[in-house]
Amino acid sequence: AALDLLWKGQCNCAYWHGVYAGLYLPHLREAVYSNLIRAEAELDRGREPGWTYLEMVDLDCDGTPEVIASSAALNAFFSLVGGAMFELDFKPRAANLADTLARWPEAYHPKDGEEYDGYPRDSFLDHFYAPGTSLVQALDSGDFAQGLYEHHPVPAAQRTAFKLVRHGAIAHGESTHPVTVEKEFEIDREACRITARYRVTNTGPVQLATRFGVELNWALQSGDAPSDRFVLVDGQTPVERRLGARAEHPGARELVAHDRWRKLAMKMQWSRPAVLWRYPVETTSRTFARTETIFQSLCLIPVWDLELPIGGTFAVDLVLTVEATS
Repeated sequence: AALDLLWKGQCNCAYWHGVYAGLYLPHLREAVYSNLIRAEAELDRGREPGWTYLEMVDLDCDGTPEVIASSAALNAFFSLVGGAMFELDFKPRAANLADTLARWPEAYHPKDGEEYDGYPRDSFLDHFYAPGTSLVQALDSGDFAQGLYEHHPVPAAQRTAFKLVRHGAIAHGESTHPVTVEKEFEIDREACRITARYRVTNTGPVQLATRFGVELNWALQSGDAPSDRFVLVDGQTPVERRLGARAEHPGARELVAHDRWRKLAMKMQWSRPAVLWRYPVETTSRTFARTETIFQSLCLIPVWDLELPIGGTFAVDLVLTVEATS
């Protein structure tokens, strides 16, 4: 059975552009990932309850190892580039909820009007913005989203955890400020839950004023189906609940994205109130018949205003939970 699922996961359509957009179509990528996750689940049968697995492996053979965390409930893959999570497999629904796609140039795109990404649309990407920056104005001032993080093991007999650290810098105007970002990730042994404990330290010689945001990208298939794919902010229905809406939510503490089609819910909570930015990531691709705009992911960025004295540290915890729903 596992071998049959592996073969299904090798169907070529989702691996390249093709005349029907192939790779750009989320439902094709989802079908491939679903079969591969189900194949792996077949191999996991017979393991002891509460098992977890954590190791470093150079998955893509680029010379830099990735951090691989697994349990009965999830797979979570982390890159040292950006210190980001680039895959999140929710095994009870055989869904890769990090199956996102960045916006890259295509030869057929118009010369003007397209927006492109300078990095993969992963999760737990760290950004710094000038004070007062809004979602519309957001330009990253730091070198963290594409910078290399250091991996540090976390000795813990009863925990599955590791730490990623970067000693980087941010530039506001003509001033450059050294900053250290530490984030300790802990993988729950039973549930699909990941806790990220952040510490942002001003290592420069002067006080630092900045806005700090953590970017998350969730692959939820459709941005314009509010009857079965929608968000709640702090337990309330926002004015626009579609995944494809662009909005800011001051003082937010959590967001829940419901996917009733796949019968799951993704919840992100953070320990300090934040201004929550959310918007859709959409690509433009061409088939032989027409050009299409396709929803690829819901982007979330909780943002905090920091006033850090010399040596000062800002700490915040983020908890990502995925649950099966009926």
